[in-house]
Amino acid sequence: MSLNPRNQERNDFSTLKNKFMIANKRYINIVLFLIILLVVAAFIALFLGSSKGFNYDIIYKIRLPRIILAIIVGSGLSLSGAILQGITKNPLADPYILGASGGAAVGVAIGIVLKLPYSVIYPLAIISSGISTIIAYTIGKVQGQTKIEVLVLSGVIVNIFTNAIVLLLMSVFYQDSHDIMFFLMGSLQENNKNLIIISGILVLVGFVLSFIYSNELNIISQGEETAFHLGVSVEKIKWSLFFVSSIIVGSVVAVSGVIGFMGLIIPHIARVFVGANYKRFLVVSLLLGSLFLVVADTVARTFFAPFEIPVGVITALTGVPFFVYLLMRKNVRS
Repeated sequence: MSLNPRNQERNDFSTLKNKFMIANKRYINIVLFLIILLVVAAFIALFLGSSKGFNYDIIYKIRLPRIILAIIVGSGLSLSGAILQGITKNPLADPYILGASGGAAVGVAIGIVLKLPYSVIYPLAIISSGISTIIAYTIGKVQGQTKIEVLVLSGVIVNIFTNAIVLLLMSVFYQDSHDIMFFLMGSLQENNKNLIIISGILVLVGFVLSFIYSNELNIISQGEETAFHLGVSVEKIKWSLFFVSSIIVGSVVAVSGVIGFMGLIIPHIARVFVGANYKRFLVVSLLLGSLFLVVADTVARTFFAPFEIPVGVITALTGVPFFVYLLMRKNVRS
């Protein structure tokens, strides 16, 4: 006996509605769970360290700003990585590989050797990150369109070039090479509240803008040709999001140094939890990045206490094996 088409349509709609509700409930549970984990990790980090007992100055003037900075930097780098992977449709894309971090590093290195005040170095890092992104984007254009494979390659080239500039500055101005090297390894010792607040505002604005474009990102991820036929201004969206990503990266690199692989690892983990829907993916990437860097920084400053390891070393030790795994898996699929 055949089902009534109208009843069949109702059943299909009911099934889709149930699936959506289940997925939505799972997403809310994941977000709440990550928020709880982040609060717990931050609370533990606040009272964990080489100094014993309760010390107001250490807890509220040193550790608390550091934890807040870790949340801002972690969320910014992972958010930027999620955006870049969405635009390029490349799971190996991150701010470090595509040149944004290297550009910001050049700005900071120039500021260090010129003995500029940090109030000048901070915007210089953001500007340098933006310039590197513009150069990579311009090189990646072929006949007025940005080819993804060319864009990724141009980002790698720009990153190599920026690294060469930093090494040149370290060689010529060797008296400042220690400060530059410490910056390149990544650290969360910045305690200038104004700069932390500005970075937090820029990351928040970047998140809002990328979230606004989340529907377009979902469409672009299905293919640029499909997106074009659906009325999406692909080139405009890509340019806008590249610019947003460069501002985010510049603002966090200026206060934390180059912390590699955050933008590579976290988006992949977030995608496992909630899939590739960017409305959910961006939120979970932001929370996971904050949680990961708070934990990584706690390990960095307590594992060999009273000595401190640059947090960039911890993320690199975690990220390099993960990067190799992704590369090998991609090669196997190819």
